Amino acid sequence: MAADVPDWALPVLARTTGLWDQPEPLRVHASEPGVHAIYDALALPGRRFLLALGESGVVLAEASGRVRHRYAVPAWRLVGADNGAVALAVARRERLTRVHHLDLVAHAIRDLGELDVDQHARRLSGLGWTVRRGQHVSVIDTGRSVRDLLWHLELPAPLRASGFFPASEVHLVGEGDRLQEWSFDSGRRRRRAAREHLLDPRLPVLAAEPSGLVQPHLQCLADGAVSLAFNQDGRRHALELGRIDPADCVLFQQQPQRVHLQPVHAGLWVALCCATVTRGYLVSLARAQIVMQVEWPADAELSLREQPDALVLHDTRGRVLAVELDTASVRPLSAH
Repeated sequence: MAADVPDWALPVLARTTGLWDQPEPLRVHASEPGVHAIYDALALPGRRFLLALGESGVVLAEASGRVRHRYAVPAWRLVGADNGAVALAVARRERLTRVHHLDLVAHAIRDLGELDVDQHARRLSGLGWTVRRGQHVSVIDTGRSVRDLLWHLELPAPLRASGFFPASEVHLVGEGDRLQEWSFDSGRRRRRAAREHLLDPRLPVLAAEPSGLVQPHLQCLADGAVSLAFNQDGRRHALELGRIDPADCVLFQQQPQRVHLQPVHAGLWVALCCATVTRGYLVSLARAQIVMQVEWPADAELSLREQPDALVLHDTRGRVLAVELDTASVRPLSAH
């Protein structure tokens, strides 16, 4: 039998490179526009998406675009649990924010009440949901109501910036040219070692992970070249993001809101809303390299959502796609 049976072995699996380790930037283009305005999107296990449609409610949809379930609660923001079984539908109405708890398995809805909040995390850590109001940071017990707290802290004044990341949160406080960092693990609420940061008052102040603070210097030259400079681990890094129409450089000077800077875990998202197209760049701060380039129509504002296993791009024209971090594969939502 040993002579008659051919040699056999399991096929060798092709190696995959994660998004943050891409040797060349992953190039991503927008998916097709959809029917509904999408204000937030959450990628779920099983190739599903949870979509916030504003006053039209929340939709659970497959990647093919087929709607699995509708939740009749208003939502402009979504807060997701890592297991994909529950989520929060968040709707701000003037000063107060209404929160509903969504059971994505039993499809049950529970009203958690209203609260006054300035900023909040976009994920649940177990039952806990971190929110910030002024100098106060609280963890709400979502198994009960927005009035029940699991943890509370009053930060020193003034608070300059806060950042909520998949496994941690960072708060920067202080005056003058020095900032003090208050960082916590999202789950156990254990404070990390306190650090101080020197501040350049000319540059934006962004709470970042794991460095604590990043102050990007974005420059658009007359010839259309766009450069990015930042400090990381005590070193100064600079790289060229690309080239755009020189007229867009003038546009950015007149309308600074067209330039969007968003820290993500170990990186920085830069979105330049030009006259005809939005160009997005995901930069690895540790490697000082571009790992993803995005080209998106400028007919709607492009938003990026960070999850532990994916980055989700979406806009109010119904375009949604998820970029998986482990494989750098792109998963769009089909327009229906």
